[in-house]
Amino acid sequence: MCGIVLAIIIICFCCWFVLPAYHRWTERQLDKPLGLYWRAIGSVAPNRGEELRDEKLARALAEKTEFTRDEWESFGIARVYLHTFIKSDAAYFKPTVDKPAACTPPAPEVRVSNM
Repeated sequence: MCGIVLAIIIICFCCWFVLPAYHRWTERQLDKPLGLYWRAIGSVAPNRGEELRDEKLARALAEKTEFTRDEWESFGIARVYLHTFIKSDAAYFKPTVDKPAACTPPAPEVRVSNM
């Protein structure tokens, strides 16, 4: 019984103090809020994490995955975490700290014939 109580205390401590402090530290390191950049993670919801339900952001993610600070603030979302995900159309998205790399098409295959 004592072990269960201790586990609950540790979980509560992490949820109330450690995770928010880590998020504030991340924002200070980046000098920008988490939520400006998003990446598609597929058509299946992640097994872990917290689903964000925000219709305005979901519609916006159908169009683009990079937002300005003003655009992000217009959503009125208080906070997202790295484990947050959201469904937009048939795809799921997660916030990322870095700007996603641009997709570059693969180089064309060059065939050399022996004449």
